[in-house]
Amino acid sequence: LAWLVPAGFVLKVIGLPLLAVLGVLALPVLFLLLVIGLPIFVVLLIGGGVLAIVGVVLSVGLTLAKIVIPIALVVFVVRWLMRERSAPDAPSAGATAV
Repeated sequence: LAWLVPAGFVLKVIGLPLLAVLGVLALPVLFLLLVIGLPIFVVLLIGGGVLAIVGVVLSVGLTLAKIVIPIALVVFVVRWLMRERSAPDAPSAGATAV
């Protein structure tokens, strides 16, 4: 079970900031719905839906970032390695050395 410790640490490091973001985004929506006067059950239902949607978007975005960033780095490194290196300009025939 010791191999689960790093996975748990990574989930703790990534999960807590995601939870904070979800809370910050959901609180204004919940407050607005309560001010409008909707029943608390409806407010919690809509707030839970908003939290779920934001959570899915963040999870998918993080997964896509883990896939896209390494591919982009490889492409940039290969382009940098394959770029044409221009030779330094040779002095013109009409120039005289002093």
